[in-house]
Amino acid sequence: MSKRTARTREAKKELTRARLLAVARREFAERGFDGASVVAVCKRARVTHGALYHHFPSKHALFAAVVTELHRELAARVVSAVERESGFAQVEAACDAYLAACSEPAVQAILFRDGPRVLEHFGAIDAAVNEPFVTSLVQRWIDERVLRPLSAVVVARLIGAAIAEAGALEIALRYQAAGVLKTWLRALAR
Repeated sequence: MSKRTARTREAKKELTRARLLAVARREFAERGFDGASVVAVCKRARVTHGALYHHFPSKHALFAAVVTELHRELAARVVSAVERESGFAQVEAACDAYLAACSEPAVQAILFRDGPRVLEHFGAIDAAVNEPFVTSLVQRWIDERVLRPLSAVVVARLIGAAIAEAGALEIALRYQAAGVLKTWLRALAR
């Protein structure tokens, strides 16, 4: 097989995987984990069951991949918001971007309702994606003298816990929690 054929085959596999993840995300958001079916995902994605199982050995594995992808997407949104600001406004923009995303029905359904209930290793997925990301942001803010020189890991874990809790709250309380979090973070500002 030529290198070109191998690259084309790999590209098709990646496109199929991406399509399966996009369709599964909609299916899980609309029907919840329990109501979603692999049959419906295959039908909506226009792939065979074999194609789905080639990429994901089970419905749980598919859901875990959707959760991981959603965490990465939220991190990208936060980065985008942070890059538009400077100084302490970056910290506020990060909180606002994450909490705005938490208001979306798909995020609520997948990350807050079903994720922790369905996936035994949900916390590990969250820690693998979010913790290094938030820690690097906090370390950057410390290095840039936006925040006081404290343990970036500890501050990141506290922010992560507060934001995760705020994201799970109903919308009115979510914005109150955001205000409390920002007040706490202002106390850490230089």
